[in-house]
Amino acid sequence: PMVVDGGNLNVFARRVRSTSDRPQGFEVLGIDLAVLRLPAGGDPAFAGFRPTPSSGRLGVEGALTWGSGAVGYGPHVYVYGVRRSGVRRALYLARVPSGHLGRPRAWRFWNGSGYGRSEEDAVPVAAPNVDEAFSVHVVAGTWTIVSKDGTFGDTVQMLTGSQPHGPFHPSPLFDAPWNQTTSTYLAMYHGHISFLNRAHPVSVSRSPRRGSLPLLFEHPELYRPLWRPAPGAGEGVWLYPATGPMG
Repeated sequence: PMVVDGGNLNVFARRVRSTSDRPQGFEVLGIDLAVLRLPAGGDPAFAGFRPTPSSGRLGVEGALTWGSGAVGYGPHVYVYGVRRSGVRRALYLARVPSGHLGRPRAWRFWNGSGYGRSEEDAVPVAAPNVDEAFSVHVVAGTWTIVSKDGTFGDTVQMLTGSQPHGPFHPSPLFDAPWNQTTSTYLAMYHGHISFLNRAHPVSVSRSPRRGSLPLLFEHPELYRPLWRPAPGAGEGVWLYPATGPMG
């Protein structure tokens, strides 16, 4: 997830370190902010990493990790985080004054009645199960989250609410199964893209759950995301690949 703020593109990036030469041989060291300057008429330029409240926090069950989704609205950037328990993830909310994302002391955390300084007082917002990352948009005053219904769910859902802290009400968008052959995850709405003058698309990442590493290196297209128009503008068909998520 990323957000433009203060003339910079801010990318919430997972910091990892290698623990072995196996495919899953790494551990998560936390979430940092990768900052890219956006000069007018020029190319983006990497400006370095900045800390977040999740920096240096190991990715263990029960840890609250920030940067699952973010959106700028008014004088603040609203940042969502998740806390995992088993196969479920609870949704949390923080608010940061514009231009201060890289200053953890400037973050304020939703505590059920307002935004406080203590992260320990943060409480979940009223929302269904979500994935570890998702997209957030504000359209005509409606706060909208597009997410899988949990990492191991089978549905991409749209959550809508009148406030950044919800309550959020789910509506199913389309199926994106997680099964024995394919994993689907990280659904994202892309309001800045349109396909053939149709709806803005939703992308869903995928990875095969079977097959050898040599096969995957030979066919990296197996990891290409799936694209589908958001409901309400055109056919409800997969744009790539045409045969759908199990193709």
